[in-house]
Amino acid sequence: NDNSRVLMGRLNPVESFSGQMKFITFNLKDSLVSKIQFLSKSSKVEYEESDFKYSDISRYQISISTFDFAVASQVFGTYKLVLDEEFGYFDNDTIVKGTFKCINSRIQKFKEIQEWNIPEWNKKKKEKWGIQLNK
Repeated sequence: NDNSRVLMGRLNPVESFSGQMKFITFNLKDSLVSKIQFLSKSSKVEYEESDFKYSDISRYQISISTFDFAVASQVFGTYKLVLDEEFGYFDNDTIVKGTFKCINSRIQKFKEIQEWNIPEWNKKKKEKWGIQLNK
């Protein structure tokens, strides 16, 4: 998520997340792109009675680094995607451009994003925030 556009409010330990998160998933095999998915997760039901939506991207330009793909953390590059529907900033906003880099510390999988319970996540985040006093 380097230079990515995300539709959301401020994210910090005190406030709850409210809005939409957009994820782009690149499935790479060696230096070839086998699949690109565009995932949307919302804190509210916004996508035809669901809080989750995805589409497979078939029109794209992508430039991938020539590093050793056996070590995924060394893979980075640039992308330009043509979406089948508007991204959400303004009318006819169907092109998303940016850079990417693989971060092995946290990999979000399709099923994890789909089943992510944002209200429960907000609740747990608030419970962990604050000062604890010894009694």
